Amino acid sequence: MPPHYHRTAIRYGIPALLLTGFLQGCANTAVQEALQKDLNQCKVDLAFCKQARDDDAAFQRQLRLDLENQNASLKQDLDSTRKDMEAYRGQSQNELISCVDARHKLEADLETLRQLHRGCSAELNQQKSSLQELEDKTARYRDKLQSEISARNVEIENLRGQLSVHVLDKVLFHSGSAVILPEGQRVLDKLAEILATEPDTIRVEGHTDSVPIGPQLKEKYPSNWELSAARASSVVRYFEEHHKLDPSRLEAVGFSMYHPVTNGDKPDDLQRNRRVEIVLLPPRNPPLPNPTK
Repeated sequence: MPPHYHRTAIRYGIPALLLTGFLQGCANTAVQEALQKDLNQCKVDLAFCKQARDDDAAFQRQLRLDLENQNASLKQDLDSTRKDMEAYRGQSQNELISCVDARHKLEADLETLRQLHRGCSAELNQQKSSLQELEDKTARYRDKLQSEISARNVEIENLRGQLSVHVLDKVLFHSGSAVILPEGQRVLDKLAEILATEPDTIRVEGHTDSVPIGPQLKEKYPSNWELSAARASSVVRYFEEHHKLDPSRLEAVGFSMYHPVTNGDKPDDLQRNRRVEIVLLPPRNPPLPNPTK
């Protein structure tokens, strides 16, 4: 008890024990009230905390639910993305395989084109060589038969890679005859000098005009077929017998009047059609290469 409470109790004659109890009761009531107040405040705080806890739990549950929903959505998106990636990967692989196959095909086609180009280049070079050889050969024949060409008794034609010498029949034969004239023999002699140095196949073609065989010749030559063939054969035999040309290189063909060089019916046109053509063809059996070269 505080000292001043004790002195007051003595002054008024109040028993100290009673006063002490009274004072203690008052103090306890104040403490209880304070404690009750604190308790009430704690209850309020506890209720607030409980509400806050419940709210937080509800928030946590909602948050968990939202997260689960988001996770499920993300998983669904991930599965869809994986499926798309697998599909794209498969498509890409197929496209890659197609591209590789296309590339291989293009490379094969390119190699084929290269081989074709090499073949064409080789063929072109061969054609250039053959053309140059033909031009050189034509020049040799022109030089050898220059006087006959100038007299328009001989024509030299270079057509489709073949050299052809046209000798008019007025130089070689009398009308309706297959006997070679001396003037014709001189022309054939000049030709034979060059032909002996060439490996070509020699095809001799007999041609007539469109005038039918006269009655006086029909017994020997029933038609222009027989006359054209007889004239070609006479030239072939002349080459073989007089110039010893290899008979395996020689051919005799009669075309009658059916391969004219002109369709006119004037005397000059008919004369041009009456001719013997000596056509040079590739060798039937090309010579074997010389092993000493």
